[in-house]
Amino acid sequence: MDWLWNIASGLGNLGLGVASNAAYDFLKAKFANRSQITPAELQGALDEFLVVHKVNANAATVINLLAEKGYLQVTQSHLHANDELSFGANAGATFVVGDRTQTTTAKTAIKAGQGAFIAGSGAGVVQNPDGSISFHVGSGSKDGISFMVPTKK
Repeated sequence: MDWLWNIASGLGNLGLGVASNAAYDFLKAKFANRSQITPAELQGALDEFLVVHKVNANAATVINLLAEKGYLQVTQSHLHANDELSFGANAGATFVVGDRTQTTTAKTAIKAGQGAFIAGSGAGVVQNPDGSISFHVGSGSKDGISFMVPTKK
């Protein structure tokens, strides 16, 4: 059964790689065309990160997670709102939700297994009160949503 653990561990590392790539891309874009940055600028950029890890949250009505700027990451968490739950990022910001995360409402569920992610910029996902799930994408050239699912070899 060691081979099974190695595969599971590898898939987990893939998930961390996806999140790391998103963080790297955010910092790279933030400091594009700069040859030097100060420690204060780097700290300011890191302050724009919100990482939700291993959190169980329940709301009576609505949960909205939005990265207006910066980077939002939700991993190994369960978020529940009875009526509506949404997550997303404005243009120029990034969200990554997944790796054993569930977002649920009274009528919907999104379950991302180990190493699976939904990521985007200038986009969002809404679990609506009527039981539908909608995907919203802006009109910018860098706006979009990606779905990443680990593959078995």
